[in-house]
Amino acid sequence: MLTFLAIKKSILHVPARRLFQGSLSGFLLPTPPDIGDFAGPHGGYQFFFHDNHDLLLVTKDDNCYFYEIDENWEKYFDDNGREQAENTIIRVIEDDVNLHLSSLDEMRDRYKDLLADFHCVNKTVYHVDVDLLDSNGKEFFLGFLTHQASPSAEAELLLSTDDVNGCYATVSTPLFKKSFQKRVRLRSFQHESVRIMPTVRAAKDVSKENKGIHVWATCEISVIGYNSQQNSQDAYLALPLDVLGKEYYVMTWEGNPQILVIATRDNTVVTITLPTSTKGAASNVIQFTYQTQVYRAGSTLRVTLQKFETFHIMQQDQVDLTGSRVTANHPISVITGNDKASAVENVDGRSFLVEMMYPLQSWGQSFVLFNTTTIRRDGVWYKLLASEDSTKVTVVPALSGYARWSPALLQAGQSMVIRDVTEMHHLLADKPVMVGVFTRYQESVGDTLGSLTMSLLASTSHYHSSFTWRPLTLRKRGDKTLLRFRDFLLLLMKTDSERSLMYDNTISYHMSMLWMNATPVLHRIIQRKPLSKFFALALGYAKSSNGTNLDTGYSYPVGLRLGRINDPECPSRRLPMRPSDGLNNDCDSRTDEEMLNGL
Repeated sequence: MLTFLAIKKSILHVPARRLFQGSLSGFLLPTPPDIGDFAGPHGGYQFFFHDNHDLLLVTKDDNCYFYEIDENWEKYFDDNGREQAENTIIRVIEDDVNLHLSSLDEMRDRYKDLLADFHCVNKTVYHVDVDLLDSNGKEFFLGFLTHQASPSAEAELLLSTDDVNGCYATVSTPLFKKSFQKRVRLRSFQHESVRIMPTVRAAKDVSKENKGIHVWATCEISVIGYNSQQNSQDAYLALPLDVLGKEYYVMTWEGNPQILVIATRDNTVVTITLPTSTKGAASNVIQFTYQTQVYRAGSTLRVTLQKFETFHIMQQDQVDLTGSRVTANHPISVITGNDKASAVENVDGRSFLVEMMYPLQSWGQSFVLFNTTTIRRDGVWYKLLASEDSTKVTVVPALSGYARWSPALLQAGQSMVIRDVTEMHHLLADKPVMVGVFTRYQESVGDTLGSLTMSLLASTSHYHSSFTWRPLTLRKRGDKTLLRFRDFLLLLMKTDSERSLMYDNTISYHMSMLWMNATPVLHRIIQRKPLSKFFALALGYAKSSNGTNLDTGYSYPVGLRLGRINDPECPSRRLPMRPSDGLNNDCDSRTDEEMLNGL
């Protein structure tokens, strides 16, 4: 069983004067407020804090706005900080950012009293949502890659929630099979599985299909896409709609690479530009046909998708589609991987890889690399992908500060592989990059196949303060044999808050790495300090019960923040900075360093 610091996760805290104290027969009795200081400097806005529901109401003219705040907001602000925080909400309202049209009925359903009628009757009601952008959400647009070795294997989604009241989630395939719709009750800190017919997987070619999967919930949930394949059990962390973007560079490995795009809106125009060069066997080059047209390295393909439609690219060769650029006029989901990747270069492999790509707006510049020799001798490989020309990358050990690798200069869409990391290292880039983690499982040094899993590393700006996770533990493979996993959890966190290393004017920190051998229950890990964050990576490996010695494994990030730290407009500069707000306040591609100094 896992043990760690545990407390409620930190979210945005907004102070307001307590204007309501207690209730009588469901009707709120207000304490007569002095609202002069609200109405004057705030241009007609009035603020009301409802203590029973941790609810902030804001009214102005014919509009009523409601916003749920954390019950511990008093710990982070004194009365002098109240006006600053209220200005934040006003700016969100006036910028029309994260405003959702609501109604009196919705407020009545949420709060079970006459609060809505007391302040919002005959007004237009809006829900203000300024929560942190992370991997939890209420709506997801997902899909599953093809796997030729296990065409009959079901697709599976693993759902959980931190909400103390629990909620309902619905999984459907709106265009593919309208009759498929499963509604599940999610209870706090429990885990539910939804299996979907295997035919929902993408076809094994280049095609436009109706195979988008829709997940909708009444509270924030976490979703894992799990693949019960014959030779690999890889999984991916699903990203919700509110963190998706319009621009991506994708990452794959060698061996039947795949790209899957899912549209979230009608009339989504998707443009895919293939990399100009590919890593792989000399005789293998990027080349495929779609609607009679041949596409090669450097080609650009355009396709228009409607909501829930998917577009899938797969090339059955030892090539690599890393560096392909995917853009759209509306937010899209992008899932990539491989059908037959190998843990040995230029050798046909057997591993099924999958991961959901981070949008370019959420890439980072500071990462911590680690090794897995604590649990496996095989180790990991890292693949680094650049988003801009002339990106300088430096890798230095976390403790010694001696650079083992020479600084590299990458162009947009270029990648490099880092092997044999024997201790923790800092990877520092002067422009946004994405880092993939490829965990290797080999029976012996002479094993020419081995197994590989794929996950994405979070930048230090996207470390989180809480997550819920359940190990896979015991699963059935596509061939129905039983797998018993050894499940592990890797935690990376700052050893202390002292700045201990500066390399080329980039601040870094001493880091701690902790491996946990997990038991088959749902685990909840939370950091007590609002400004202290950590990264969690789930890994597992197993041998099948039929006596073979073939390893199979999975890996995926358990949870992370995905703030838009690379948005060129840097909209968060308009918001006053607060502790642990998850925003890139001074537009330096980092969050929560809490100093407006451009560092």
